[in-house]
Amino acid sequence: GILFALVYYLTYPYVWLKDSLRFRQGVFIFYLTLLCGVTYARAHDWKDEWTMYSRDVINHPESASAHTMLGIILHDNNQHPAAESHFLRASQLEPTDSKAMLRLAQHLYTENGEIPENVLKELERRLQSYPYSGTTLWTFEPLLRNTLRNPALNLRLVHIYEQLIDRKDTVLHKDWYLIAYNTLAFTYRERKDYRLFIPFAGRRHHSRSSDTT
Repeated sequence: GILFALVYYLTYPYVWLKDSLRFRQGVFIFYLTLLCGVTYARAHDWKDEWTMYSRDVINHPESASAHTMLGIILHDNNQHPAAESHFLRASQLEPTDSKAMLRLAQHLYTENGEIPENVLKELERRLQSYPYSGTTLWTFEPLLRNTLRNPALNLRLVHIYEQLIDRKDTVLHKDWYLIAYNTLAFTYRERKDYRLFIPFAGRRHHSRSSDTT
């Protein structure tokens, strides 16, 4: 509606505005040219994921989310040093959030087959001390799956995961707990620890769950 009114008043040849018709038409053409330029620039920035997230980091250098997304793209393209630097920067920008630390841990394990002790300790501290969400559980799940080749490390991460969902100060929707129990059941099954697999596989509800997210 606003654009329609703008076009109407800029282009209609009112008698009492006839002396300014060329000027108004010139303004209208300039405005269209500006819109086309901005659209082209945005299309160029968003032409692919690589360009989009690179530009996002340039435009928002203090955004942990932007650094995390660029880190994921770099990781997927085997540019490991650059990916590590962006995951590390994201974790520094949000010192109370665990998701960037999980991404960093996952990246380091994929690259080196291990996770440095200082990263594990910082990850555990954040997961035990600060609020978390269902997205945190979702981000954690691939780390449990991928570290199965390292039984000792995997078991440590499993214990961290169990402590996370057992926290009394945070209550998620029951569906997130169901997903968490399924994740633990899968992990224990792959570890051939059927004594712990059976109880987690059989759980369908959580006594602390609520309908809030």
